[in-house]
Amino acid sequence: GRILFKETQALTLTSKYSKVTIDKASDVRSATKYDTYNVGTVRTFKNSGKYDSFDIEYAENININSKYSEMYAAKVSNEIVLDMEYGGATVEHLAKGFSGVRIVGSYTDFKINVEDGANYRMEATANYAGIRYPTGMQVTYEKEKGTYHEVEGHTGVQGARSFIKARLDYGGLKVN
Repeated sequence: GRILFKETQALTLTSKYSKVTIDKASDVRSATKYDTYNVGTVRTFKNSGKYDSFDIEYAENININSKYSEMYAAKVSNEIVLDMEYGGATVEHLAKGFSGVRIVGSYTDFKINVEDGANYRMEATANYAGIRYPTGMQVTYEKEKGTYHEVEGHTGVQGARSFIKARLDYGGLKVN
C-alpha cells in the first residue's frame, strides 16, 4: 500500500510492502520489510528492517539497522548510526559541526561526503573491505596486512569533537 504524511511530530510505524512518503516530521521510528521510504525533512529517523529503500532529503540524525537495504541521504547535520548488511548507504552532504558517524557494515558499501572545512577524527577497520579517505587527511596510524586495513587520522584541527568510526567486513568505506 501507499501512505503519505504531510507533517507530523512523533511517528511510530510498522510497515511491509509499502511506499511511505513523509514530507516533514520531528521523530520517525519505523520497523519495515520490503518498503520504500521517501522522506523530506526529519529531525531523527530511526529504522530497523530488511529489504528496504530509503531516500532522505534532510535529517539531523539517522539511525538505521537493516539488512539488504539501500539508504540515500542528501544532507545530514548531526549524527549517523548505521548497522547494515548486504546493502549500501550514501550521504551526499554531511554538514560541518556534525557530532559523529558510527558505521558497522558487512557486505555493504558506504559513501560519506563531508562538507569542506569540517574538522573531524576518523578511525576505521576493514577486513576484505576497502577504506578510502580524503587526500588531505592527516593519517596518524595505518596498517595494511593481507585482507586487513586499519586507518586513524584527522581532517582539519587535531582533537576535533566530530568523529567517523567504522568497522567493516567485506564492502567498503569512502569518505570525501
